[in-house]
Amino acid sequence: MAKKLKPLLALVLSVFMSVSTMTNMYTVRADDEITQEEPIVEETQTEEETTEEQVPTVEEETPAEEDEAPLVEEEPVVEEEQLGDSNMMEYFLVDNPVLSNGETENFVLSLNNAEGYSDFKLTIQKEDGSTFDLESSEQVDNLVKFSRVFTEEEKGQYSVTTLHYVYNGHSYYLNFSDLEMDVKFGVDQEYDGYDATLPDLTEDSISSEGVIEVTDVNKAEEEIVNGVASQPATMSVDEFSRHATGGMTICLDPGHGGSDSGANAFGAKESDLTLKIAQYCKEELAKYDVNVVMTRTTDTRLSEEAAMDLKNRVEVAKKAGASYFISIHINSAANSAAKGAEVYYPNTSGNKNLSSNGQNLAKAIQKQLTALGLYDRGIKIRNYTDGTTSYDPTSSDKDYYGVIRYAKEANITGLIVEHCFISNKEEFDKYLGSNAKLQQLGVADARGIVSALGLQLKNQSLDTLAKDNRNVLADGTYNIQSLVNPNYVLDIYGGYTTNGANVQLYRSNDTEAQLFKVTHDSQGYVTFTNVKSGKVLDVYGGTKKNNQNIWQFSSNGSRAQKWIIKPDGNGYVIISALDSNYVLDLSTGKAVNSSNIQLYTYCGSNAQR
Repeated sequence: MAKKLKPLLALVLSVFMSVSTMTNMYTVRADDEITQEEPIVEETQTEEETTEEQVPTVEEETPAEEDEAPLVEEEPVVEEEQLGDSNMMEYFLVDNPVLSNGETENFVLSLNNAEGYSDFKLTIQKEDGSTFDLESSEQVDNLVKFSRVFTEEEKGQYSVTTLHYVYNGHSYYLNFSDLEMDVKFGVDQEYDGYDATLPDLTEDSISSEGVIEVTDVNKAEEEIVNGVASQPATMSVDEFSRHATGGMTICLDPGHGGSDSGANAFGAKESDLTLKIAQYCKEELAKYDVNVVMTRTTDTRLSEEAAMDLKNRVEVAKKAGASYFISIHINSAANSAAKGAEVYYPNTSGNKNLSSNGQNLAKAIQKQLTALGLYDRGIKIRNYTDGTTSYDPTSSDKDYYGVIRYAKEANITGLIVEHCFISNKEEFDKYLGSNAKLQQLGVADARGIVSALGLQLKNQSLDTLAKDNRNVLADGTYNIQSLVNPNYVLDIYGGYTTNGANVQLYRSNDTEAQLFKVTHDSQGYVTFTNVKSGKVLDVYGGTKKNNQNIWQFSSNGSRAQKWIIKPDGNGYVIISALDSNYVLDLSTGKAVNSSNIQLYTYCGSNAQR
């Protein structure tokens, strides 16, 4: 919204996720534009309309049984796929350029706008010409994930050739080759042209090659645009998708519950103790930048059938988009002298990354528990076939414990924490005999989680971001224009000066209702004050969620009224101080009068620029 000599502040969305990074991942970006063909819709007559020629109703005689013609079942009409629009796709991620058999290959499709899209499917071709289709396994906002485990018999080179999807009820396809996107990977071998060093690419090579390595989630958008690869990384595609939609999520599972009390001793039930430990752990984690869900919050069981109970617990984690599933337990033994803490984590079969993640987390939790004085029984894996335990995670066997096994199938790192022995009177009295003692176990678990995952205190990363960008834009009066159309700017509906007046996009008219004063506080956060009303931009209800409305309100110093301005491309990103994943967004995606301004997570469309 350029208004004579007024500085330009363009709305640009940027992706802000956790500090974690991705490794062995490359991105394929769609740069060539293919126009999506609109389906032909034939006009149909409504029930109220009548035609000039009405067909009279004729009562037909029922033929004799022997004369009845056989009923012919009509074949369902299958709609033919049409060529899609490449603008729907921002980029495409391949987790492992080369993977071993038994490991999971993941792909992530990033959509510019997820509204109206569904039923995603990939066609993958092997070097021998055979093909198979892979349906999406998960969608979180604008990110769509596909996963598949490859067997030893499937060794070879593969290419992802086609994306199929449904948009507003109609079927479309995009051939990656038409977009000059060469998407390859290998199973138990390198594909032709594979380069393990993955050198940095230039902007020129983006249009010709279409392949970019993304190594830092926090700079993913920048790296995709610039084609620059930076430092090594460690985050999986699955975690990337979770971080992209609101930060890491951890699922705490208080073991047992309901009709399954677990171990019992000295008048206490394991199921009661594990629930309290999990609640204390969650309470401590609430201080940090992490989402925490629990499989149960009361003395209940998720199913009376043992295996289904375990599966349902993992399903809670899966639905929440959890990266980690931590099952809280108390040990017991016939030998009353048995003592100490131990943590079980996944073995390497099927997914080495989950095993490595689990090992790191198990070490950190065990360190905190032993610091309380608990005997160190170690961290270990347990194999399915013979039930043997080992301190070496290397194994080709399935995991013994159901929750760890089911979590692995859901691409979640699963752990079992056995805190101490309820059957040992000394340990019971020292660690389980009061709420204060249970709290120290829960806090120890939380501290281990914080240490292993590098969690930060809430708002710490936002405060740092605000401080780092304090000098990006000087205090002053600005128009704020949308990159969808520079002639349209942020505007207060009707020029009203009252609380609750809506913030919208409107054609520039040089009124004070379209001017905003930018001021910084001591931490670097920005407040946008409308020149006419004296009210500030505010997130309705102070709630961070998609489609949350932006209005003007009297200044109250809350985080709902604070923003961070960060340079991005040829404009700026305006980030909410409630959560760095949420930014200002043009709801309709079109520059027309009265288009609403809202809060929304990053999707990369021009409506957020």
